Order: sequence, then structure tokens, then C-alpha cells
Amino acid sequence: GTTSAADSLWLLGQLALREQRLAILTESLREVGLDYPKLTVKGPVVKTKKGWDCAFVPDDDEDFDEDEEEERALGEAREPLPCLIMGEVLPGSKAVCPAGTVKWVTLWELNKMRRNEPEKISSLWYDQYEVDCSAFNRVAGPPGLALGFLLDHPPALRLILLGGLAAAGVVLRGPLSFACIKLLTSAALWKKYLSWSRIVYAPLPAKIYFAQLAWQLVLSKYGGVLEKFVRNALVDAECDLVEFAMPAAVTAS
Repeated sequence: GTTSAADSLWLLGQLALREQRLAILTESLREVGLDYPKLTVKGPVVKTKKGWDCAFVPDDDEDFDEDEEEERALGEAREPLPCLIMGEVLPGSKAVCPAGTVKWVTLWELNKMRRNEPEKISSLWYDQYEVDCSAFNRVAGPPGLALGFLLDHPPALRLILLGGLAAAGVVLRGPLSFACIKLLTSAALWKKYLSWSRIVYAPLPAKIYFAQLAWQLVLSKYGGVLEKFVRNALVDAECDLVEFAMPAAVTAS
């Protein structure tokens, strides 16, 4: 038989109620820590802007006198804090969470994720909050802002690396000149004369082509390794700095 308009409206209402109940059940399962698949909602998702709460987890063997205990009671969490990345915040470390929540993350690991896998930060809190990780650098002052600028702008980091290599070349021009002379007068180089002489006496376009190939090889093999090494060192330094500078029990916004 045919379906009446009233029956169609009733069916649509039941489907809407089912979707609402599934959404409520999903959020309840997430709140108790179960990794339940997230429902896809059409339309823009409104995120709540949040600052940061910070707590310090002291070492288990740390002893404080009564005055020091009262001063640090607000900023320190005596009980182990759960961490969304590491499972548990290690003693002697600081943890942060969106202001007003208790979903803690180790600050050092969060800042490292911010630099290496920034797309995963929002999913730590199921895309519920809009957080500003640059607040860590502002709390750290000029050194933190300088490190943040270099890590946020890779061309600036490459420029500083080139400047450092140029300065090193000027300082070490004596030993470098000696090494070049030894290379140009070495027997091993002249034994390969038939191999490299073809490039030396090649036409100018060919020389430019081979020079480009050599430069690209050096950049891809050694330049990338050097940049990655320096960047990782700067990321570790930034993590240490923001963890040291971030005050416990203070919201940075």
C-alpha cells in the first residue's frame, strides 16, 4: 500500500530521535574513555575557545616543609595525572589541559606533537576545543618567541644555517685552503683525470647542468640532514623552555 504523509512525518521524526540518541550515547562513551567512532555531522563544527590550565607533578621522593607545601599546594598535583599521549604524566613533569577541563597532556610531549604532528592536537580533545599553542612561547618570553619564529618559518632557519656555514668558512679559511690544495695536488685525484676532464672541457651549458646536479645532490643529501638535525635540536630546546617557563595552576591565554 501507499504511505500517507502522516506516516512519513512520523518515520522522519523517529529517525531524528534515533540520531540524537546515538549522538548522546557516543559522547557518554567518550567521556568514560572508550574510543567510540565519531559521528560525522554536516555543516561547520563550532569549537569552544579555551586557554590553558597547567599542573606540576612532583617527584615521589620530594619532601617539602610546611611553608613550601602551602605555597605550592595550588600548583602541584599530588596524585598521578592521566596523560592523553603517554598514559600518565611522569613525576617531575608539567601537564596542561584546556582551561576548565581535566583532560591532561604532558606539556613536553604536546609541544613536540605541535611541531611534528600538528594535525593531531585537536583530535586529542575530539575537536571540541580551539586552543592556541603559541601561548606557550609567549609565556616563555623573548627566547620562546625567537624559537617559535624560527620553527614557524623554515626559510628563516635555512637562512641562519647558510649564514652560519658562511661564517664558519671565513673563520676556517686557512685550514680549508690547505685541504683544497692537498686535494688538487693529490695523486688519487689525477689518477681519475680521464673521468673529470670531460666535465672541465665540456661546453658551458653542460658545465652549468653538471653544477646544478652536484648542488642538488649536496642539498638533498647533506643540507636536508643538517636542517633536520638543527630543527630537532631547536624543538627539544623549545620543549624544555616552555616546560620550565609555564607556571603551574595559571591559565595562559
